[in-house]
Amino acid sequence: MTTPAKTIRQSGGLKRFGAALAAILFAAALHGQQEVTTVISTGLNQPGYVAADPNNNIYLTDSVNNRIVEFVSLTNGVFTLAGSGTALPGLSNSVFGEGLVVVDQANQVLRLVTLNGAVSTLAGVPATLANPDGGSNDGPAATAQFSYPVGIATDGAGNLYVADTGNGVIRRVNSTNGVSTVRVINYNFYEPNAVALDTNNNLWVADTRNDTICVISNISVIVNQSAYIMAGSLRQPGTNDAANAAAALFNQPAGLLWDPNGAGLLISDTGNNTLRRLFPNTTEGGLSVQTVAGLPGKAGNVDGTVSVAEFNSPLGLTVDAINNGYYIVDMKNNSLRRFQTGPPLPAVQNPQIGLVTFPVNPSTGVAASLFTALPYGGIFNTNNIIALYNTDSDPNVQTYYVVTNTPANQFASTPVPTTNSLFAPNYPGNGSPETSQDSTTLFAPLPYQVTLYAISVAKGRAPSQVV
Repeated sequence: MTTPAKTIRQSGGLKRFGAALAAILFAAALHGQQEVTTVISTGLNQPGYVAADPNNNIYLTDSVNNRIVEFVSLTNGVFTLAGSGTALPGLSNSVFGEGLVVVDQANQVLRLVTLNGAVSTLAGVPATLANPDGGSNDGPAATAQFSYPVGIATDGAGNLYVADTGNGVIRRVNSTNGVSTVRVINYNFYEPNAVALDTNNNLWVADTRNDTICVISNISVIVNQSAYIMAGSLRQPGTNDAANAAAALFNQPAGLLWDPNGAGLLISDTGNNTLRRLFPNTTEGGLSVQTVAGLPGKAGNVDGTVSVAEFNSPLGLTVDAINNGYYIVDMKNNSLRRFQTGPPLPAVQNPQIGLVTFPVNPSTGVAASLFTALPYGGIFNTNNIIALYNTDSDPNVQTYYVVTNTPANQFASTPVPTTNSLFAPNYPGNGSPETSQDSTTLFAPLPYQVTLYAISVAKGRAPSQVV
């Protein structure tokens, strides 16, 4: 269920924004299914922000170690993706093209890190000993200047929005890498640390030192904009939840996530060591604030249900697409945590690899398709139709495959097909009559031994094994 666009009266006039949030409460009855666990607990030093790619690989900035860490959720492997530069606190909440946009704060620049670890400067003039604090220049990427940028978000048009903390403003880097400042006429930000875009192109800002959560409607317009406080009070830190968000209090909120699954705006209330949620409340006729994990005002490092779990300066947030929850960077605990809001769905069933043939039914004289699974492998000729059979009943399951030369030690290294691999047409041999398309093979047989690897995936579920 979504709420329609709502008119909110603020000082200075009326402002319309599209909330499009599901009014789903984390009901007390569900708390038994909600828990916080630690995913990475060693090797990190003041991690900051986090992002996920479409395959649920997780990337986080390991600031003091000056590197980007990759966590492969499928195998629980932890790797260094890139390790050059200085402090790297910021990271886009989505993968940008074929890589990650990283805020290299101490260098005062935005970097692009490809998924194979190559690093280049995207925008900004690197800091020098003579000018360590950067500047505020707009213009082409090569000459633009930032001052201790932190948070970053991406819109559907390829624009980046940056919380330029030292300058106390929001900057935009457009799709051609031109840098401009969002001109807000009614409000002064005070060291904003995080930004997030909702599905209606409204930009939410964690205005950290002002202890507020603000919104700028229709951020595609960046001149003469207005920012409105939607939750919190200017420089009045506190822990209050509230049915009317205007009465809620925060303590230096520094992480934001607009949840694509409809939970609303998730907020790392860093100074309070809690995870909070801003969401529509139709009963109250506006927005509400709720603490969903962590003990307000208490720093700690405790896993468990939300009634006992503790954080110490949580920051970056991203969706955990497999385990029905969210990843949280717990900075002062030097860890990556998971907040699981409910039981994960079962893993996707394994696909089957086999052949499709068309034996003639002797009673009807009609050739009908038949799928025969290959339990261990086979040698094919050019007349074979090699198929992948999706054994899972979920209609959202998709199957991908890669084909490689068979090494001497055949299974020494198993490549993992991803959504960048070939998509398998699901032709199960279900008794349908033969058509002209039936002669299409899954892949062209090659004149040497090959090995086919396949995996089935579905959003919100752990993928199948690689077969």
